[in-house]
Amino acid sequence: MRDEPSLRRLKIQLVSHEPVGLEKGLNHGGVGVSQFTVARGLARLGHEVELLGPAHESLDESVDGVRIRGWRPSRLRFVSVFKNSRTLFKEVRRFSESGPAGRGFTIIPDVMGVSWPYPLPTVKVIKFTCTHLLQAFEANLKRPRLFTGLAERWRVPRADAFFSISERTAEVSGRVLGLDWYSIPVIPNAVDTDLFRPLEDEARDPRLLLYVGTICEKKGALELVEALDILVRRYPDLRLIMIGRNGVDLKKRPDFMGRIRREFPATVERHVEFRGHVPNSELVRYYNRAAVVVLPSRYESFGRTTIEAMACGAVVVRTNAPPAREIIRDGVDGLICGTRDSESIAVTVEKALSDPAAMEEIRRSARKRVLENYAIDVVAKATEAFLIGLQQRGLDSRQEVPR
Repeated sequence: MRDEPSLRRLKIQLVSHEPVGLEKGLNHGGVGVSQFTVARGLARLGHEVELLGPAHESLDESVDGVRIRGWRPSRLRFVSVFKNSRTLFKEVRRFSESGPAGRGFTIIPDVMGVSWPYPLPTVKVIKFTCTHLLQAFEANLKRPRLFTGLAERWRVPRADAFFSISERTAEVSGRVLGLDWYSIPVIPNAVDTDLFRPLEDEARDPRLLLYVGTICEKKGALELVEALDILVRRYPDLRLIMIGRNGVDLKKRPDFMGRIRREFPATVERHVEFRGHVPNSELVRYYNRAAVVVLPSRYESFGRTTIEAMACGAVVVRTNAPPAREIIRDGVDGLICGTRDSESIAVTVEKALSDPAAMEEIRRSARKRVLENYAIDVVAKATEAFLIGLQQRGLDSRQEVPR
């Protein structure tokens, strides 16, 4: 028996704009894996849970108690918008009319808030992660995309309820959308601490650095390789493995790996390995093998790879860009360096490399912090409590929505 049972079994539908097919879509980071992770936790608590989104092929399957439904979107972007909106509304209505009485909840990432039909037959809950307006604010863009910005300001605030994955994301989202950000609850991303864990059979390589994420300008990939160029003068056997897809710069020019190769040809040839995507089973081993995991983003809404690495007992060096300090206590469960500052990255990484004994304590503290704050069950219970609060306010009562 649970100590604090819900009023009744909740109906919870989580949505992703990223592919929901497990074998192709859910690996190292992103909205898709975050939604699926918390969905598994909510299913463990006994709720009816569904994950909905586009897929590489139509699917309807159950994994860890979560029903996963996906459809193949159109290859034509203009057609896809209308097809997705129609499909989503049908799926939400089907979900709301199934099972016990009550509308149920649909948790939608804010990046999808513009394209969603409204009103919905369920309680529409916006999860603040990365609206275009938020990204424009953090990147100091003077002219956000006009249509997207106007649409977000008009559509997103019309949801029934909101929560955010970090305090920083709540603050910026509230400010750019005209919401009272002080009242937006924070429920962080979760990580599977049974999967992402220290491995006894994987030894640390004292000269291996690891980067996980899209290889792009926003993620600070160029500053990292520049920092490596500084470090190899003192550590000539140092290596950097970069895991993630080839991305773009802030002007959307493709092949960012190519730019890195052109600017640091000798360093890349001798010290950098690009590995592309890897499955989570392999990613865990990389986290366990690396002496330091470096995450030098210029800005983040959260930074899921941070808690994945910490869960594996890795030493994480992350830039000071918010919300880094919400997750890492500098010198306690990770190390913080300057943003857009290759010299600061190099100095902080060298600090980690030169004091292995101190880093062992950080490794233990990092794992403990994740278990206490970001484990699946912890985040699922916080999500459950939030939805029960909405239920108690009467938002879950049946309402008629036009077909």
